[in-house]
Amino acid sequence: AVRDRLAATVAELLGPRASVIAASMERRPGEQYAFAEPLLERVVGGAPPYDSGDVVVAMAFLQPGRHAGPGGDVEQILDAARGRSAGLRTHVTPLLGGSHLVHEVLADRTAEAHAALREPHRGDPEA
Repeated sequence: AVRDRLAATVAELLGPRASVIAASMERRPGEQYAFAEPLLERVVGGAPPYDSGDVVVAMAFLQPGRHAGPGGDVEQILDAARGRSAGLRTHVTPLLGGSHLVHEVLADRTAEAHAALREPHRGDPEA
């Protein structure tokens, strides 16, 4: 759900300049987990327009870890895709945690929550 909203927002912001698709890193077996499709490993290098030319993978990760960062799953998936698809050039965006905007949003949300603590709650007998 979040992944799909992010992709839709990015697609709207970029307009016709780019083809945007949401992809997941993994999924569990079973139809109830079909929402995680498509997987990144099936998208990049798998079918047009993501199998040739320049493909940008926008990283929706805060920090490096198992998926993101040097030697992570994303790097391995992109290496394999370039090996399968001649002419595929992949580019990866920086992780979200490195952006000052993330810090600003967290600070704003914390200030909002703190301010709400001082407001009386509806249904509170002392309100």
